[in-house]
Amino acid sequence: MNTKNIISIDDLRDSIEKINIVSKPKMIAIDGPSGSGKSYFANQLSKVLKGSHIVSMDDFNSWDSFDVGLSRAKTQLFEPLSKVGVARYQARDWEGDTFGESLGEWKDVPVCNFVIFEGIGSSRVELSTYLCVSIWVEAPKKLCIQRGLDRDGADMLELWESCKLMEKEFFRRDQTKSRANYFVDGVTGEIITKMELKGNPLLLIRNSLNWICLPFK
Repeated sequence: MNTKNIISIDDLRDSIEKINIVSKPKMIAIDGPSGSGKSYFANQLSKVLKGSHIVSMDDFNSWDSFDVGLSRAKTQLFEPLSKVGVARYQARDWEGDTFGESLGEWKDVPVCNFVIFEGIGSSRVELSTYLCVSIWVEAPKKLCIQRGLDRDGADMLELWESCKLMEKEFFRRDQTKSRANYFVDGVTGEIITKMELKGNPLLLIRNSLNWICLPFK
């Protein structure tokens, strides 16, 4: 199987930089299941995209809802960035509130070339019109949960399992993955571009032996 659709992070940078839009900053979303490696990939991409700023969607989501901060994200973040190129928003208070239900400090997004939004819901349909690129990061569920427990502690297992059910339903309803321009393997770090075959979006995904084509959905 031809693997020409696998690209390097430098190739991804070049593609993003070549996108021709009048206003700045260019807005990029890195979405996918919790624990899949979105934050890590956002940091890697930020290193090669000069003049970039990362915003975590954890500042808008809580353990109980991916919708609770949507209106605030639009009015305090996405709309100002699209109109004046800077933004100031109030983040969730994760330090004082384990469940992320309270609001805390205000944060600024300065003048920059790129804003990288990383986290669940960063490319949701209600925000998709603001974006120039959407990236989907995925890893096996068991590994994602283990990564979460390594970070948050084993006593958070019930919350992580509950969150996994909630995000599965959210992604099914939102059809997030189907809108992505790039797919990132959260285990190997490989970046794969969407390709077209007879009008159907496909991905090249590696299994243990060779390359196979699977529907991108």
